[in-house]
Amino acid sequence: MLMPTTVSAITSQSTRVACASCALQTHCFTQRLDTEVLDVIEKSISTRRVARGTYAYRLCEPFNALYFIHQGFFKNVVLNEDGQEFITGFPMPGDVLGLDGCADGYYRSQSIALQDSTLCEISFETLNDLSFNYPPMQQILHRIMSREISRNQKSMLMLGNLPAEERLLAFLQELSQQFAMRGMSTNDFDLPMSRDDIAGYLGLKMETVSRAFTKLHTVGLIHVHRRRVRIDAVSTA
Repeated sequence: MLMPTTVSAITSQSTRVACASCALQTHCFTQRLDTEVLDVIEKSISTRRVARGTYAYRLCEPFNALYFIHQGFFKNVVLNEDGQEFITGFPMPGDVLGLDGCADGYYRSQSIALQDSTLCEISFETLNDLSFNYPPMQQILHRIMSREISRNQKSMLMLGNLPAEERLLAFLQELSQQFAMRGMSTNDFDLPMSRDDIAGYLGLKMETVSRAFTKLHTVGLIHVHRRRVRIDAVSTA
């Protein structure tokens, strides 16, 4: 399994991000902002490049910013008292990282880049100030948080009592739907995460996930070659 290096591998650039012309604007919190507020946001955002295998932030680090994924994929990880990892999601372009730090002032998870990635970083203090001076921003932040809660609930339902093959197929279909929303390839794509990561997210052993891939391939629901997956049917296994 790829082990992350230190957070110091992250580089930052104080370049202005052209939100209005960004291809991901329809999936970002900036989509409903008027020109004046959008200009403030653009001036407040810094671009952060995160190398594959490095952290966007680590567990228990002080919370001071939110990160909106511009490019790349991440995995969110929580640790129990014994240091065992549990993967809680695979954020992709348009998603936000760091919301779990709002409650207590420190991050309750850690987020690791699965690919060389780019983040749009904005301080939470700036967002709070904008919420005070521009009430629609508060509604936007609430919508972002609600979206994350809904996604977590959907994941919990998917991870219920489904057999391994159905659980895996549901995961692949959800991934396909997320790609479709972003104008990406939906039925033929490379998985950004390893099978070990998928197993950690689905609550299965890696051997079980490998067998599930094989079975879904054998019955013709998917075609898989290494990390390349083509979904050939939408019914459950």
